[in-house]
Amino acid sequence: AAGVRLEDGAEVRARTVVSATGLATTLGTLLTDDQGGRLKARRTLDAAGPSMGHACLYVGLDGDDAALGLSTANLWLYPGPDHDANVARFTEDGSAPDPLHYISFPSAKDPSWTQRYPGKATVEVIGGLPYEHVAEWRGQPWRKRGNAYNAAKEEIAGRYLGALLKHRPQLDGRVAHYELSTPLSTEHFTNHPRGAMYGLDHSPARFLNDHVFPRTEIPGLYLTGQDVLTVGVSSALTAGAMTAAAILGWRGIDAMRRWLG
Repeated sequence: AAGVRLEDGAEVRARTVVSATGLATTLGTLLTDDQGGRLKARRTLDAAGPSMGHACLYVGLDGDDAALGLSTANLWLYPGPDHDANVARFTEDGSAPDPLHYISFPSAKDPSWTQRYPGKATVEVIGGLPYEHVAEWRGQPWRKRGNAYNAAKEEIAGRYLGALLKHRPQLDGRVAHYELSTPLSTEHFTNHPRGAMYGLDHSPARFLNDHVFPRTEIPGLYLTGQDVLTVGVSSALTAGAMTAAAILGWRGIDAMRRWLG
């Protein structure tokens, strides 16, 4: 690896290149097929594939968090204790109960929110949504995917609002605005293939075919981010430290020891 070639043809030269864009984007977009095929990490990508996409409902409320009785606690809501069965049923049939509703209250977690936006509050409701459920509208432009797509989004939004109001009934009548994103939105704005923001699928195939490490077979090219370990922010942070240590060698290990105290 000698650097990065930008879309306009400009080249940024570097002795060390670190890709944090995820395995699918690195191997499928940033490298040529020949280059990507040289990496053992390709085996893990082929075996696991992408994780499930998601939908997110963004809700604006009239009233501040204190007045509405909202706290910083997140809600994790499931239709039953058999999570594998719940996901499998919903994957096959989009009319089945959502396997998860994760509800968060961002404005309640922001200490400066009430000063900046008095009398308002926000909520996010996230749920799993397979890419296949919206794939018929892929390739169509953002905000111009047609009435059928908008109707499908409205149906999902209704379910998510229902989950929110069931567990926070005091918000009934206080919803001033809501907007739903789907895996197509994620794909459009973040360039994650199939809207798989959470990277590789977290299946036995992913971990049994684990050929993903910070150092690659291409000299000077390193990987980092959640695909190096597992899903989530804490995993991405840890992967960053691992990649730094792989690049710096013993100097990196000493720096990590000092960092960890």
